[in-house]
Amino acid sequence: MSERRACQASGIARSTLRYRAVARDDSGVIAFIQTHMALNPRHGFGLLYDSARHQGKPWGKTVLWRVYCELRLNLPRRGKKRLPARIKQPLQAAGQPNQGWSCDFMADALWSGRRFRTFVSARQTHVDRRWRPWLMIRYRWVASDAAAVLQSGWPCAWAAGSAHP
Repeated sequence: MSERRACQASGIARSTLRYRAVARDDSGVIAFIQTHMALNPRHGFGLLYDSARHQGKPWGKTVLWRVYCELRLNLPRRGKKRLPARIKQPLQAAGQPNQGWSCDFMADALWSGRRFRTFVSARQTHVDRRWRPWLMIRYRWVASDAAAVLQSGWPCAWAAGSAHP
């Protein structure tokens, strides 16, 4: 069977049988990288590539990155500094009414698309140790509004039984 028919039957190109890999000559790239890193030891790959582009070197990003990695210049990224794990302690129950409070902002949107924010606060009752939430809805909440509401004593007064505004 001829080479042409064998290649046609197997579905490969005839040129693959004659292909010979050409050895890469990376000596120019290696020399450039080593001289650049000797002059600028704190530069990473991005600045090395920018310097090669600025000097008009013919190598592309892929060639530079391949040789850069072969020279083991690619340092691993530094991880985040982690805080030590805190010691978990059980929460103390409130000894008297209105001693424990929690508050948060929540946001949502109506069907019409109008957005609103809610200010949710909860108190821990002395009798049954449960959190009793109260809710205040406004279209525009800012931190100064929440501070004014909390400083006025309105949640505490409402929790004690008086009417809320």
